[in-house]
Amino acid sequence: MSEIAFSCPWCGQHLKAPPDMVGEVIACPSCEKTVKVPPPDASSNIKTQRMPRRNKRNINMAKVIKKRQTSAAGLLLELIGLAMLFCWNVNPIISLLGIGLLIAGISKSKKYICSRCGNKIEDKDVKMCPVCNAQLGK
Repeated sequence: MSEIAFSCPWCGQHLKAPPDMVGEVIACPSCEKTVKVPPPDASSNIKTQRMPRRNKRNINMAKVIKKRQTSAAGLLLELIGLAMLFCWNVNPIISLLGIGLLIAGISKSKKYICSRCGNKIEDKDVKMCPVCNAQLGK
């Protein structure tokens, strides 16, 4: 049997899948959106059916926004780091550890959110918001 040829409805990328994958959901290698493998029909066996290309401006786009939010763990690390920073007279190594704890506390207090829905994004390198399905750009 021949493969089923179809296009991604999101970006127009031409895709092929074996007939046993009909109805399964796959990820488009181009835009990484989910696409359901359609059943074969007479028109797709003759010629690859072209889906209309969507303009890049019409795709749901959002940005990853970095915000600082006070967290208990971050605040505690900052306070301990600040206290250790003032121990320069006692031991300079403790002060250097204090600087490290200050930096760790500040980075612990940062969070990433989707600019479209405000959902917290766990990883800044994520490409799609799990809540609103918007593509996340830089």
